[in-house]
Amino acid sequence: MIGRVTVSWGDIHYAVFQLFVELTGMPKALAESIFFTLRSDATQRDITAAAAKHVLPEDLFNRVSAVFKQITGAAGERNVAIHAMWATHYPSSHITPNPWVTGPRLLRKEEFDKQFVELEERLKDLFRDVLRLQPDVKAYVESVRNAT
Repeated sequence: MIGRVTVSWGDIHYAVFQLFVELTGMPKALAESIFFTLRSDATQRDITAAAAKHVLPEDLFNRVSAVFKQITGAAGERNVAIHAMWATHYPSSHITPNPWVTGPRLLRKEEFDKQFVELEERLKDLFRDVLRLQPDVKAYVESVRNAT
């Protein structure tokens, strides 16, 4: 479950990176070197949002901002999944939140498995939301480039 949350988060940020490439018009290699130099995924979203604000019309920028706001809202629970202290119980190899550590406030210790299944579904939905932005962003950016 932790791995699935991690992969779903990575999917979102790959899609955010694709928006960054489209918005900046940089060659992919250059965009990649800049985007991934930023270690925080929040900062990666911020630089992409800044490019969107500069390039896109207000209505399309507002759509990007709304999706990014939802991603930011999911970040706390994602961080819990990634950074909580976990324990492996032997010989069963069952993984649970570490019973000797209080744990993060957002961790629902008694139903963490349900929590992260729900989180994974929300992250998949957010990934689809970012993907749905891409054709409109691409079409707008191309129309502006072709007009100049």
